[in-house]
Amino acid sequence: MAKLTDKQEMFCLEYLIDLNATQAAIRAGYAESSSKANANRMIANDCIKERIQELKSVREKELKVDALWVLERSIELHDRCSQAKLVTDREGNPIKDEDGRPVYKFEHAGVSKALELIGKHVNIQAFADKVVSETTVTVKETLAEKLKRGSKR
Repeated sequence: MAKLTDKQEMFCLEYLIDLNATQAAIRAGYAESSSKANANRMIANDCIKERIQELKSVREKELKVDALWVLERSIELHDRCSQAKLVTDREGNPIKDEDGRPVYKFEHAGVSKALELIGKHVNIQAFADKVVSETTVTVKETLAEKLKRGSKR
């Protein structure tokens, strides 16, 4: 890998903060007026991409964050969000439905997101963005042959 300039190295370090290339360029000392152009140029640079990936790998190892960690946290999130919670008023008294039964709720958005992450991790393709299907078609007669046959009648 080619040696990066001090400013490019600073850009790589700053980029890891929020993964915002324009803001990273500004924080690294590039002029704000040309920061977007500089950011686009740097983020496309193979040496910079390689350095950012190296820095991300180091960070992942230090934090001990990997696919298993993400899967375990997703399962914990799913379980926690799936638990029914008693709905209370401001004083902490249970809110009741029209039949006098306590009302419970669960965090459906958290459950949904956790299931999506788990589904992607275990590769069940339930949440695939794109589905590819193959179909084999056997053509007995081409259009040209059909037209030729039709004109003979």
